[in-house]
Amino acid sequence: MHPDRLTTTILSKALHYFSKALYYLKQDPSTSSKQYSRLYQKLMDTSLRLSMLCHSSPSERKEYADQAKEYGEAALINAMRVGDECMVAQIQFHLACASVWKVYLAARRAGVEPRAFPAREEVEVHVVERLGVLQRFGNLEMGWFEEQAEKFLGYLSSPSGTG
Repeated sequence: MHPDRLTTTILSKALHYFSKALYYLKQDPSTSSKQYSRLYQKLMDTSLRLSMLCHSSPSERKEYADQAKEYGEAALINAMRVGDECMVAQIQFHLACASVWKVYLAARRAGVEPRAFPAREEVEVHVVERLGVLQRFGNLEMGWFEEQAEKFLGYLSSPSGTG
């Protein structure tokens, strides 16, 4: 196996260890909202990747996607507590991408091409808006965010939904 290749086994282990870390952070009253936000972001990213990589069942993919959204919302709440506008904008962008993935999964479960699914346009617009907000921050490497936007939007626009 290529060392850079993520597998569901590696991601499952990461999710387990991030969850353990969250448990221990919650035991420490000195944990800052920023620390919580960063860990919730890792949990969101890991859950979303698991949803995208696991092919065992549609319900498992949906469960990981739902979990990613919940972690993202927790990350957003903690970032808002910190008052870090750039962090908030980045999390909102990631949540928009997670919403795209959830629409893709819903379309597939419904047996509809993602590009013809009713909720598609709304989430596409949201990703583009969030990307625009990120562009206002001069200190971000926008190439990565643009690649992510293109990747996720590709799930909804290509005929096969493979991006």
